[in-house]
Amino acid sequence: MKQVLIIDEESSFKDYIKDKLTTEKIGVETTYNIRDAFTRIMSLLPDVIVLNVTFQYSELIDFLEQKNTNPNSKKIPLILLGKPIESEQQYQLSGYNVIKYFPTPLNIDTFFNALSRQLKIPIPLDPTPCFLETKVNNGIIFVDLAGGMNLDKMAMLKCKISELIQIHKMQNPKVIVIMSALSLSFVDACNLETLISNILANSHIRQKMVKIVSTDAFTRKFLSGHTEYCEVEMVPSLDRIIFGMVNQLVDTYNPQDLIMETAMALDQKPEEGLFQLRFFSETGQKPTEQAEIPKAKIAIVDNDITSRLALDQAFKAIKMDPELFDNGSAFLNAVGQKVFDAAIIDINLPDISGFDILATLKEIAYSATIIVYSSITQKELVIQALGLGAKSYLVKTSSPVQVVKKTVELINIQHL
Repeated sequence: MKQVLIIDEESSFKDYIKDKLTTEKIGVETTYNIRDAFTRIMSLLPDVIVLNVTFQYSELIDFLEQKNTNPNSKKIPLILLGKPIESEQQYQLSGYNVIKYFPTPLNIDTFFNALSRQLKIPIPLDPTPCFLETKVNNGIIFVDLAGGMNLDKMAMLKCKISELIQIHKMQNPKVIVIMSALSLSFVDACNLETLISNILANSHIRQKMVKIVSTDAFTRKFLSGHTEYCEVEMVPSLDRIIFGMVNQLVDTYNPQDLIMETAMALDQKPEEGLFQLRFFSETGQKPTEQAEIPKAKIAIVDNDITSRLALDQAFKAIKMDPELFDNGSAFLNAVGQKVFDAAIIDINLPDISGFDILATLKEIAYSATIIVYSSITQKELVIQALGLGAKSYLVKTSSPVQVVKKTVELINIQHL
């Protein structure tokens, strides 16, 4: 049996990797730090060492020098995870039989691919298309789930939640699971149970602190009939769930402020922690290489010519096909004649309000992804736009590149 030694102070990540490899009949031993590691290396003589570098680079070199003093341990390859390092340091590490250095936060699938090649054992991942992302805002962990239920990602979610609780020092964490775009049936019951149990696995999270945003009939029936999850509440909209949760738990905070910050700030926060919940296949390509949507048609509705032309150039740079409108009426006339994958809409237009456009599109159940791109920042208007079906609200301090990135992400989610 192949053997892997994991050296890592982060128990959540270590536990996830151990569970995954054990399932594939790969032996796994773990240790917390490099001070105890050398004894374990000599007794086990593993096929691969996985080391999470959470200490100074000089300490890493000392450890590697010690490993090289013994001919048996010297030949054991290492896979390292850690903060980005200089190219000169990567070159230096290659002299210590370091076969891969993954900067964090890492994509799990690339990590397993490297480990699989080294062990010469396949380590399969669930191929189910799934968008799963976590963000933290004002003491609430937001879990955004769309496309499907991927078992590997849900197993990672269990570790990610523990990691976020530790990073943010959360004593009474609240969790909002956004599943508004997910339609389930009885065949998804086991996966739904796995999702909820993985969220509740952390001892800091109580059932009444977990809310699910969904209108799915099966999810409602599942929760109502499951005695173990009787306190997990399902609510049809994000604004209602935040108002209820904040009024109950955070009396000193304005719920409308939280909703606005959720809509406008979460997208701007960098990925946190040791690993990502997205696979490299979902994030490793530049927007110009997004094979799923190379010819996406984008409507840009904005009476400001500078903003309009800047977005036009940004979308054309990634081979998308933008069409420009300087007023709302022209855009609505085009909606009945042309198919758009997404529409970028300003609120302040010379003829009709952007809110009227959103209301019209909602009434006809328009399928394109709608993004509001406006200078307006009043919280009640942000909430109004989201309630009328906008998938994202970006202020005009966001660059055209950020608008393009958000558009690509949302279209990909819709096409999962």
